[in-house]
Amino acid sequence: MRNKGKKAMKILPDLSIAIAVIIGIAIVIATVFLIPQPGNAGTLPPEKPEVKTAINEFLKSIPGDYYVVGSVEKFKNFVATKAPLVVDVREPSEYAEGHIANAVNIPLRSLTENLDKIPRDKPAILYCTSGHRTAIAMTVLRVLGYDQISSFPPSIKGWTAAGEPLEK
Repeated sequence: MRNKGKKAMKILPDLSIAIAVIIGIAIVIATVFLIPQPGNAGTLPPEKPEVKTAINEFLKSIPGDYYVVGSVEKFKNFVATKAPLVVDVREPSEYAEGHIANAVNIPLRSLTENLDKIPRDKPAILYCTSGHRTAIAMTVLRVLGYDQISSFPPSIKGWTAAGEPLEK
């Protein structure tokens, strides 16, 4: 029984990452295609099966690791070995309260207005407070063709829980 508990504890972080990614995808799809917009802009017409096909192909292309860097140690190794752009997708006021060293602030709400700040030719890793906005941002960037985007779902909560410092 004890081994089953340990195995379940190892699975839980992967499950929470998967759930965060699925929620992110659902929010992107709902926001872009299903929520009524002024003049019906951004809605998914029922006669557009190619959109559904494109979404289905995207979902099937997601690898088993969900593009996730799932621990503080893996994050540090990722930064040391790949020299990515570290992107904090929280609001500017949250960023000002403290952020991971060398991170740039590109809030989720203005992500598409700042695509020129995110290189396509080098890795980038995204984080927020808890991983929710990270999953949304990563999904949006992947849909837009950024293929070197990863997420750090432990985010600031996991970073500080591990005793790591924040810059102000």
